This record gives sequence, structure tokens and C-alpha cells, in this order.
Amino acid sequence: PKGSKEFDLECLAEGKFSKASVCKPVKCGECPDPNSHDDYQNALLVPVAPRTYGQQCQYTCEKGYTLDTTPEGPNALSSTCTATGEYTSPVSCKPVSCGPPPQVTHADVSAKDKDDPISYSNKVGYKCDKGYTLTGLAGDDKQFDLTCRYKGIFTVAPECQPVLCGAPPVVKFAKYSATPRTFNETV
Repeated sequence: PKGSKEFDLECLAEGKFSKASVCKPVKCGECPDPNSHDDYQNALLVPVAPRTYGQQCQYTCEKGYTLDTTPEGPNALSSTCTATGEYTSPVSCKPVSCGPPPQVTHADVSAKDKDDPISYSNKVGYKCDKGYTLTGLAGDDKQFDLTCRYKGIFTVAPECQPVLCGAPPVVKFAKYSATPRTFNETV
């Protein structure tokens, strides 16, 4: 910061001191804008006003972000105006974690490491097991994604259904049930 930090008081002949200079706090200026500073990503500025030495800028984490990655974790942070006229770097907002991908019946996770936690707004892919599709019809979609939501839970998984083969074909001189069958069922 510019400006003198020292001044003198002189003892005058009248037995009084000369007029003292006024000490003014160091100015840091406007609070850092989260949109233009990497240290403030995923944070929202609460009040917007210039600050001086010792004063703080208050921020809250955006939806889906906390200071400790837990859904109910702390989400308030601050930056303080220092004697050098700069702001301290705040603790950063981190995306909420949903934990590792959940197991889905008759489906496998496509991720390389199935135990790695998935963070807010990220997706994890799945593929229905052999003999299963999302509709139960052969040749239909087998792949789907689950997304980590801001409350730390995944979106609801669709059900992988066994492929429907229908009723067995008629076999001359054979007795059997004409009930429709699905993958891995026998007549």
C-alpha cells in the first residue's frame, strides 16, 4: 500500500504537541469476484462493497458444493483484507460427494475404479449384463448413466430386465408349457 506509515509529533513552545496525522486503514478495494478469480470458484459473494484492513468479504458455496464435500457440510467462507492491501485466499468450495457408484442389479459399472467416489454433477456409466436390456427386448439399450445430485445421492437407476424370448416354438410330439420365457429360463 502507498502512503506514509510514520509521522512525528513535535513538542511546541506552548507545551502542546503539533497536530497529529490521521491514520487511515489500508484499502483493499472491491471484494474479489468469484467469476474472475480461480480461488473463488463455485462461490457466491454475499455483500459487494469495498473493504479496508481487517474487514472480510463473505461468500457461500453454490448449490452442490461445500467446504468438506459432505451434503450438509459448511458452505460459508470468507476472505480478509490484509495490511498489504490484498485479500487472503479462502478455503475453496468442493463438489459434494455421492461416494462410490452403487451396485445395480444385473448391471456393471463402466468406471475403471469402481470404488472411486463420484462428485456432484458427474456421471457414472453402467451396462446391463448379458441377456438383459432396459426394456427386456433383445437389441434395445443396455447402457445408462447415474448422476451424482447436489444432495449427495445418485439419480434412480433403471431396472435391467431379462430379454424376453416369448413362447417356445411348437415341437411335434412334445409336451411343454406355452408360457413366455425370458433369458436363462428353460422349458
